[in-house]
Amino acid sequence: MSIHPREYDAVLGSNNSAAPTDAVLGGIEGVKRRLPMEDIESRIIALSQALNYGEAGLDIVIQALQDRSKQIQWSAYGLLVGKTEIKVEQALQSFSLISEAGIDYSSLQYLLVSQEWEKADEQTRKLVLQAAERSDNWLRNEDIQSLACEDLFIIDRLWTIYSEGRFGFSVQKRIGESLASETGDISRGKEFSDRVGWHKQRTETDSYYDVLNLYTIKRREDIPCGLNAPEGNLPSICEFGGGELLSWYDPPDTESTMGFYGGGGYRNKWSEDSFFGAEMVACFLKRIQACPEIP
Repeated sequence: MSIHPREYDAVLGSNNSAAPTDAVLGGIEGVKRRLPMEDIESRIIALSQALNYGEAGLDIVIQALQDRSKQIQWSAYGLLVGKTEIKVEQALQSFSLISEAGIDYSSLQYLLVSQEWEKADEQTRKLVLQAAERSDNWLRNEDIQSLACEDLFIIDRLWTIYSEGRFGFSVQKRIGESLASETGDISRGKEFSDRVGWHKQRTETDSYYDVLNLYTIKRREDIPCGLNAPEGNLPSICEFGGGELLSWYDPPDTESTMGFYGGGGYRNKWSEDSFFGAEMVACFLKRIQACPEIP
């Protein structure tokens, strides 16, 4: 039997680093020793190993719901979801889903627990707009830049945990970072959208004379909201943007000399802060990539 410590064994006498002469402290005591470490990744590994030690380990994970680190709290939350012990259910019910900005994410949790993916997607948009103080509106460039990482982190954790790692901002962040860095923002936004199952779509108020902003980006209608959708397909950040129509051109509803009717309203001019399409998608990706809390 080897006397040398394994990679994640706790060690006595070496200030959390292993030397050949140090004594190895394994089992539940090793888990307890590693949890106070500063390194978040090591703490998360120790926390996941705690569940190997029965009730004592389960109690450690429950206690971690009150940890000073939000990342540790949510790691514990993810480990406890799906467990049926009464004390686990009570602990999860008392776990706060309110951000420092005062936004309550329990409505999103409920929809995700129920696997009502489409409603959860709609609720996510409402919550992001609320976090940006743009309720019942759309996100401008400056709104995206000012979104609090904590709010984005909570939304991400809920989506990631309940979708079994298929959806969430962290999944979208990973996909975005895999794209060529030298690609321009609009090209990156388009490439990302294609990858996750979104596509460009004409707006309802197109003008043949305004060719620069004819397209926004939407989820493909042939892809259902569910776990079979492509990774990163939800939440639909592509639909966080929007705009305001400043003026219209209404052609007369009379027969033209070319033999057809001119009718309907045509877009004439959008407000300067209108923001949608591939550029908006790329902007949101940059924001979540700038949040170190989102893994």
